[in-house]
Amino acid sequence: MPIQGKKILIVEDERPLRELLSQKLSSEGCGVLESADGESGLKSALDNHPDLVILNLRLPKIDGIEVLRRLRADTWGKAVPVVILTVLDVSDEMLKEIVAHQPSYYFVKSDWKLEEVIEKIKEVLE
Repeated sequence: MPIQGKKILIVEDERPLRELLSQKLSSEGCGVLESADGESGLKSALDNHPDLVILNLRLPKIDGIEVLRRLRADTWGKAVPVVILTVLDVSDEMLKEIVAHQPSYYFVKSDWKLEEVIEKIKEVLE
């Protein structure tokens, strides 16, 4: 399914990765919003209601788990698809927390390729 015209928020503190994702999604015809920390990412999500959020777990100001928790507490945010990208090998407790807030997919950064992430985004937005 084409993702052209979809609005996607990337909440990622690593600028090169954020820019890479942004460029690829823009080339697919998406509108892209970017945030470099959890606080501005949460505000952007709640203000702009993107079709999907790409979320890192380890972020400045507010970590990704807390962003996800606050998103899911919001009426709109309960249903927004969230794809998690992280370098963390999560503990069992963190994994339970992640699962409780129902992300659409979870990628460990060292194990994914850009095309895999784009394909998963297309799948989630179908």
